[in-house]
Amino acid sequence: MAGYAPRRIRRPLYRDERALVVAWRALAVAAAVLFLGLNYLAEASESKVVKLVASEDMITILQVQLDSFMAANPDIEVQTQAAATLSTTDLASTVKALLLQQSDHMDVFAMDVIWPGDLAELTINLFDYLDEDTVRSQFFEGIIDNNMVDGKLVALPWYHNLGTLYYRADLLAKYGFSGPPRTWAQLRNMSYVIMEGEQGQMWGYATQMDAYEGLVCNVVEWFQSWGGGMVVEPDGTVSLNNARAKASVEFFRDAIGDWISPQCLSYKEAETLAAFERGNAVFARHWPGTTSTLKASTMLTEAQWNATALPGFVEDSSFGCLGGWGWGIAAHTPHKEESVRLIEWITSYDAQMYMGTVQTRMPTRKELYVQEEICANVPCEIALLTKPAPRPSTPTAPNYLSVSRTLFNGVAEMLARDKELDAGFLDMERAVRRSLGLPPRAFLLEDDSSNTVTIAVACSIGGVLILMAAAFLTVYRRNYAKIAAQLDEMKKLNDSELNLESPLTKAILAARGLRAKMAGKEEVGAQLDLIIRTLLMSKNSSNHNPDLDKNTEAMDTNTNTYLRQLLNHQVRQRNGPKGNAEGSNISVVSRSSNYSGSRTSNNVRRQSLAGAAMRADATISRHVVHDEVDVEPASVSAAATAYMQKLATSWDTFDIFRVANLTDGHPLAALGDFLFTERRTYSELSLDRPTVLRWLAEMEHLYHTTNPYHNSTHAADVLHAVNVLISHDAVKNFFSPSDIFSVLVAAIIHDVDHPALTNNFLTNTRHELAILYNDKAPLENHHVATMFSRTLSNEAINMFADMAVERFKGLRKTIVECVLATDVSQHFFYLEAFKNRTALTPLTPDDPDNSLLLLQLIVKMGDVSNPAKPAGLAKTWTSRIMEEFFAQGDAEREAGLPVSMFMDRESTDVSKCQTGFILFIVKPLYSALDNMMALPGPMGNIHANMEFWNGQGELSKSKQEARDGSARSISSA
Repeated sequence: MAGYAPRRIRRPLYRDERALVVAWRALAVAAAVLFLGLNYLAEASESKVVKLVASEDMITILQVQLDSFMAANPDIEVQTQAAATLSTTDLASTVKALLLQQSDHMDVFAMDVIWPGDLAELTINLFDYLDEDTVRSQFFEGIIDNNMVDGKLVALPWYHNLGTLYYRADLLAKYGFSGPPRTWAQLRNMSYVIMEGEQGQMWGYATQMDAYEGLVCNVVEWFQSWGGGMVVEPDGTVSLNNARAKASVEFFRDAIGDWISPQCLSYKEAETLAAFERGNAVFARHWPGTTSTLKASTMLTEAQWNATALPGFVEDSSFGCLGGWGWGIAAHTPHKEESVRLIEWITSYDAQMYMGTVQTRMPTRKELYVQEEICANVPCEIALLTKPAPRPSTPTAPNYLSVSRTLFNGVAEMLARDKELDAGFLDMERAVRRSLGLPPRAFLLEDDSSNTVTIAVACSIGGVLILMAAAFLTVYRRNYAKIAAQLDEMKKLNDSELNLESPLTKAILAARGLRAKMAGKEEVGAQLDLIIRTLLMSKNSSNHNPDLDKNTEAMDTNTNTYLRQLLNHQVRQRNGPKGNAEGSNISVVSRSSNYSGSRTSNNVRRQSLAGAAMRADATISRHVVHDEVDVEPASVSAAATAYMQKLATSWDTFDIFRVANLTDGHPLAALGDFLFTERRTYSELSLDRPTVLRWLAEMEHLYHTTNPYHNSTHAADVLHAVNVLISHDAVKNFFSPSDIFSVLVAAIIHDVDHPALTNNFLTNTRHELAILYNDKAPLENHHVATMFSRTLSNEAINMFADMAVERFKGLRKTIVECVLATDVSQHFFYLEAFKNRTALTPLTPDDPDNSLLLLQLIVKMGDVSNPAKPAGLAKTWTSRIMEEFFAQGDAEREAGLPVSMFMDRESTDVSKCQTGFILFIVKPLYSALDNMMALPGPMGNIHANMEFWNGQGELSKSKQEARDGSARSISSA
């Protein structure tokens, strides 16, 4: 039948076959269930990793709590990342960089109490996960308020510090006082009585009055205790210039030399504690953690001292500067819930109980201060009686560092009577407002009629300013294309090598080229040889500098100007009068000048310049006024020694900030002694090691710890770089033991007593050092002269005392020449001298001039080695030098001077500054020596850092293009 398909009939399964099918189906179901179960268990057992970043000390403190947390939360693994840093500023830079990069290496991080304002946008709001009422009921409200930014809780408090008064309980009892003072007037009166009774053997009060962050802590305590405000209020109002704030500074200024030792003007925490511990002061301001130090003291028994809240202007007005740490969580972390659980654990009641009783840290939970175990280990009375005085970090973010510097420098000047109170406070107010981008405060007369006139004038001026602003915006938009073009020029500059050869080098190369063609013409060849030798002997440094005029088209204007400033070239004026490099007419400043006269603008200029010169002078001379050495060598821990033994010869893995941390801020003395010992310098030169140790301590002391960059850590970093370079197989045979000692000494002292200002600044302000050294390397001359004058005038540190005259003369010459070589204006003189000397034949060790030139170049390489270091170190040093640059720019603006290129904090492109510095200074220097020594590590770092800053420049260009597009959209709309 058409279309018929017979139906297939299945054969019926036998009983055994049916059983087999059922068994297979059951097995398949069981396998599927087993697979899903195992997969579920695997997912459930996989732990989430939370990464925590803090300092090594904090992680040590925290370890017990982390172990207990992971035991109680097996689904969470905590990995710690120790940031080996010298200061909270360094840790802040590290944390912020990781947050901006949205790094997967950090979920939770330690947060200083002065960071919330700066980091708020990069962290989660903890109140999204924690109940606000519960948090406020558990922690001190002042600390919670400090960690709040625009209603957002940025960090959960961990432990805190408050300014604390330590006093000699035995002396108060001896002279009939029933308890510690509750007002500053009471403290002063008690000081008078005890000082008289002790017959001048001690002062009344010791505190931190040196120009650094510790003075800011004192200042906020004084201001708020006197009712003088918070410097900058939470709403952003700049309030520091008021009568009560002035009265508080006047009170302490007048106390100096009366019941406060004048030495306090140079005291930090260490000096303050030493003065109290040695019995030189009845009262001292310090931090709560000092109790554990004093309990272990061998100079005071526990019965002799006690601690309490700081006094107030009136009773019950005790304010203590708020310090301490909390824990924040990165906004980008994928593990927010787990991170919140972690910081809840490490700030919990039990965790803080352990930290307070075992580690003597002040808890931030209120309820713990009724526990006897806590109060037996930390000063509970302080937390209960003291109102927290926060520093103005949140309302001034991200400019707090600049505001802080203004405060401690300004108040230090007034305490030292270098500036009157009214002028000092006015200067501080102007500087703070400028740092925050605020206009000068309007000045209104008290008379109402005058106010009306003033307001009318102000309105007129405001109208003019609006018109000027409109004109400025028009010009600014037109200049967008120019800005983008400059960035393009920078890119072209990086893609090609500039001709940085000096005119002298070109002449020598031309003469050598002719000489090569004169084979067989001996008379002409001899004459050319004479010409070449004569050119090589040229000592005129300008002949060795590159012809920047020939490169004006190959580099952007800013970079060309920057190089000219470095090399002390005339800055080319595209418009305006010729002659003065800055386009201004600057008069010579006389310290004894009478500034009265009819030409007000010139008088103001002279006063500004005089003020700038005196500020530089005060900075430079701060450490030079002492006749006796009062610095004892610090002991070096076994951990520091082990670290140096392991890594001191390594270029890439050695971290000088780690050494500074391990040596309690004495990296220079520690590394210097280590290298002298390792190189057997003590025995080879018959040097007395105790004398050298005292000399090292004194040299480190002469570096200013308030300098962000030019401090003893920088000197130690240069010392390490120099030691690595002179150990290179290609050059080590050039140097005798005397050469090695001399170059290490030169590295140690090459920036001694540096004021964080440039030679150009000293020259432009007619500073006495510039006058003394005829504007020729005033800083470098000062560094080396200071070392020799201090060393030779004091037997305790005179390591040259028993040295033969000829040896000393040789050492001194090498040290002087190496330090003077660090003057960047002479950079190409030494570089071109080396290139010319090695153009035809390699250097040989038999010529002492070759050895000296190599030593000079190696010290220069060490001095500019930051871009030749791994990226992390290079960026840290960059942030430090730029802060110094910006501080100088502020001083130049305040003195009426043109702001130096790349020193204007408002407009500087850091990437362009760094790219220019690497391309024109660092890379040519290292490349020249790389031909002789082979330096793959430093050269690789230079290229990597160059690429990084190029990328930053491209990022700036992209942002500029985005703004251009936005501006075009607005204009078209």
